[in-house]
Amino acid sequence: MNCPALTQAASKANGGQANSTQPLGIGMNSFEYGWTAQTPGLPPHPYSHAKENQVAEPGQSVTFADAALVSNPRDPDADNWKEVPATASIYFRVPSDSQNGNEYVLDPTRTIGRHAGRVNACFFDGHVAAIKNSAMGYNYQRTDELALWARNHNGLIP
Repeated sequence: MNCPALTQAASKANGGQANSTQPLGIGMNSFEYGWTAQTPGLPPHPYSHAKENQVAEPGQSVTFADAALVSNPRDPDADNWKEVPATASIYFRVPSDSQNGNEYVLDPTRTIGRHAGRVNACFFDGHVAAIKNSAMGYNYQRTDELALWARNHNGLIP
């Protein structure tokens, strides 16, 4: 979970990831892949416990990537997002994370292009690529093939 490019420990307790010794900074796509329990009082989570046959395009679905708190999450161009120092995270939010209380809007933890403007992204099939943050397709609906943040883009698998 530690990005080697970071040298400062994650000191901001955003989402409980404060750490006195580790920089963290490689986050899981929490809503699509990391949701493990039902939240009391909320509707059932539609994307918990991802199984291999539930991922429409394993080579086109990001599970882990460089992540941090960003200062300008409302900027529509993800390539312009600015990392808040010492807020590296072990998760990142995606647009589908708005169904249960609008967490996507309230928690500005996102993927961040900290490597020459690129995000190191690990896909569900295990390959890794350095991509522009805008290539994640945050401005697309989950069923669009360009929405690399969605585990069932293309609308092929419910």
